[in-house]
Amino acid sequence: MRATSRLAFTLASIGLGACGDNRYETPPYFAWTDPPSAVGAYSIDGLDPSDAAMLEKIDLAAELNEVVLFYGHNPPIGVSYETIDALLGRAKTLGLSALSFAELASGPPRAGICLSFDDTEVDAWYALEPILARHGAHVSFFVTRYAQFTDNERAKLHALYANHHSIEAHGVNHAYANEYIPQYGLQAYIDYEVLPSIQILRDDGFAPVAYAHPGGAHTRELNDALAEHIEFVRGISGRPK
Repeated sequence: MRATSRLAFTLASIGLGACGDNRYETPPYFAWTDPPSAVGAYSIDGLDPSDAAMLEKIDLAAELNEVVLFYGHNPPIGVSYETIDALLGRAKTLGLSALSFAELASGPPRAGICLSFDDTEVDAWYALEPILARHGAHVSFFVTRYAQFTDNERAKLHALYANHHSIEAHGVNHAYANEYIPQYGLQAYIDYEVLPSIQILRDDGFAPVAYAHPGGAHTRELNDALAEHIEFVRGISGRPK
């Protein structure tokens, strides 16, 4: 039954993409195939720790031997510590790895979860380390407006990176592709919003392998173009249902 639901979700996602929707859904699962480089992620913001749909998606990943992706914002305000602990605890109970995007890029293939946090709340991310360490979890932090970070914030990101979490790109100014591209064009968006947000991380000693679309806004054309520059692009997939 769950495998059928997974297939139905994927087919629906393909249908949306074919219609040219600029926020077309990308499946929030990674099956270690080559590519696909475009993935989605379920939002866990505001979810209760006992949310049945969230926990069921982890069970499904174990059943399918795939990785299910989740993302959140600004813990504990956007997503509670209790929810993060419950998600990581369920994965650990099932013997699933909690993987960063860097580990999705390097392998080896195995069932797991991939949890990421978006935007600029470095202090909040740094405060998560005791929870992450307790579960042996590696996660990813998608940063935007990196040029505005303080030395202290950058030092905390390097400390998280040293603990095997990955630091990934999320745009120079968090500009939405569906607003920027119609006005300035696809290539301008890539040249001024995407690529500099990747390069500034590389210049500061990180090794980003993924780019998360601000607001989840993207098109197939944009994803195809970014495949030349980064291994993964991450969209959003709504709440687990």
